[in-house]
Amino acid sequence: MKTQYKALFDAVIDSTATNGKLLLLIERLLFVERENTLTYDGYFNMRANLYAKIANHYQMIRTIDTIVSRTAMLDPTKALLKAGNGVMTDFITKNLTATPYGPIYLSYDILNIATTEKYETALYSASRYTDGLYLTYKTFKNQTPDRQVIMDSADVNAGNIRTIEGGGVTLKVKASNVYALVYKGHPYVVSEGHYYPLTKKGNDFFFTGKARYSLIPGDEMVTDMVGGSAANIFGAPTATFEMKIDYKNGVFIRLKVIPM
Repeated sequence: MKTQYKALFDAVIDSTATNGKLLLLIERLLFVERENTLTYDGYFNMRANLYAKIANHYQMIRTIDTIVSRTAMLDPTKALLKAGNGVMTDFITKNLTATPYGPIYLSYDILNIATTEKYETALYSASRYTDGLYLTYKTFKNQTPDRQVIMDSADVNAGNIRTIEGGGVTLKVKASNVYALVYKGHPYVVSEGHYYPLTKKGNDFFFTGKARYSLIPGDEMVTDMVGGSAANIFGAPTATFEMKIDYKNGVFIRLKVIPM
């Protein structure tokens, strides 16, 4: 692998390049294949950061968190490996001349990058959470509510939740359009149309709630990689899971099934 990447860098750097060092930090690199009735599905998931080394410090150049899928009548391994190689090559080559930005990191910060990035995120560093309705994970992690709400009941799953619009007009909230809700300082996330309370343990958020259960044995990893869409197949039943929020993209990671 080291030899391959040295050859890659030598091929794409021209005579005008200046001296410098880059650090490629791969946080996740997964290849998953699944056999269906008539076809094979393949998924490649890459999460990585590219840093410039400046003296004894590091600064972000680019980050990537992407999923590539391939479907084939036969084994999709070759096509998937080719696609994965293309993603990684493009990510490196297109950012060799990009300007670093953002905070300066020490080696310790890089080695503990998940903790470092969580500390920089409003949701994970907050001691109190901002009341309101959050339509996306982006606004939730930034703690910038999309709407203020009026509650008909102290129980978020009972009665109606309404947003306050312009001119004092209120509209009933559809849970299917919501990512999260903070009410009286307590955070909730929405899964399968229901609001579930979040609990922070250590430096992660957990909840127990319903999610789609794959009809294909062993498909749970694929489902988590693609944010749940792999499980939304015809008639897929729901089950109760202990789940964790992926701090980067807000995907619900299913940890274990909770027997009913």
